[in-house]
Amino acid sequence: MLVVTGLARSGTSLMMQILKANGLGIVTDGRRKADEHNPKGYFEIENIGKKLEEDPNRYNDKKGCVKVLSLFITDLKKSSKKHTYIFMERELGEIFASMEKMSGEPMWKELREHFIKYLEFTKELLEDEHAVCINYNNLIENPEEELEHLKKVIPEMDIEKSKEVIDRELYRNKEVKE
Repeated sequence: MLVVTGLARSGTSLMMQILKANGLGIVTDGRRKADEHNPKGYFEIENIGKKLEEDPNRYNDKKGCVKVLSLFITDLKKSSKKHTYIFMERELGEIFASMEKMSGEPMWKELREHFIKYLEFTKELLEDEHAVCINYNNLIENPEEELEHLKKVIPEMDIEKSKEVIDRELYRNKEVKE
């Protein structure tokens, strides 16, 4: 199974769109509908963290891609099966701006150091796995370069088809200097 992971608002939904455009199956329950924050959809499984905590092997027999926020990777790694990971990174200022826009809560910047440590922990956790890090900011600005990195885990990926999915108009929370 291919796992797309990262912090909330890091570009995981865009990556799921790219994978879908390349013909990979998407594992989702379809409950969370597209909205003004993700007009092309979320591609999620509701309460996946709780489900993985209860049974880390729950999705082992699924074919395709599943989106798991990085908060729940420790549970998924308890699975008896090894997975391939695509870890989405994005400028923290942009993640905070996007979270604040969605929630209406200006508290995210206060958690900056916690987020930085958590990202470092997640990267270390994935070091021994078959994983690739994709930078959302570079994916928007220089898609060919980032999509070439993605070919490490999906060699048959069509870069031109993938670029068609990237909608720069949806890059609305650009870097916020702190």
